[in-house]
Amino acid sequence: MNLGGKLQTQALGGATQEQINVATQPIPYSSINLYNPESGLASFLLPAILVLILQQSLILGIGMMAGGIYEHRQLHLFYSGREHMHNNVLHLVIGKSLCYFSLYILCTAYILHFIPWLFKYPQIGSQVEIYSFAVPFLLSSIFFGMTLSIFVRERESSFLLFVFTSVIFLFISGITWPRYAMPEYWKWLGALIPSTWGIEGFVRMNTAGAGIYDVRHAYTMLWILTGVYFVTTCLVYRYQIWKDKKRGFSGVLDSGID
Repeated sequence: MNLGGKLQTQALGGATQEQINVATQPIPYSSINLYNPESGLASFLLPAILVLILQQSLILGIGMMAGGIYEHRQLHLFYSGREHMHNNVLHLVIGKSLCYFSLYILCTAYILHFIPWLFKYPQIGSQVEIYSFAVPFLLSSIFFGMTLSIFVRERESSFLLFVFTSVIFLFISGITWPRYAMPEYWKWLGALIPSTWGIEGFVRMNTAGAGIYDVRHAYTMLWILTGVYFVTTCLVYRYQIWKDKKRGFSGVLDSGID
């Protein structure tokens, strides 16, 4: 556009400055991106990354704890001496999830409120509604991480899981690659990840000023994922207990052999 303006100015020759302005820009205009007045990369990308950090740090922490327990064979602290272990799976899953949830209340407030305020990023939405939206997101992320923890046998494996999935989860969330342009299988995969709906809802609420009713689809999907991953967590924990009983971990530990 600047080059075209210079060429038009040269073609006009001895025209006045007013004539040049009318010829090069007959209608004055300015381009301002909606909800991103500074046209900065971080203004639209950072809120999505903050939500992803919450989920991935939960997966990392839960995976490291699971890997540590498996490495040191401390499962008997939870299960040994119980005749009906399957009756305690529900208590174990709910107790651990409430512990993780309570630890992440302050982390959520810090990441979703203090960080955008510190760097002066847009914060238009109601913080109360944003925290209400964060409840199913945290719960679904916790149960998602607890489900994935069955694949962790060493604490270091959690870092591989964290690094490998972070970029994939960011792309399939739709913040950098629009969901309408994705193949169907990527859309289905993205729908199974809590961060996909968490990013969609938080960005619309925090940056565009949407209310929780406006993001009700993402809000509902997070509650559905919470229920689904709660069931899968109970199943994998029950399977883990059965497998450890079969291997005789508690019997070996009780006899003083590690």
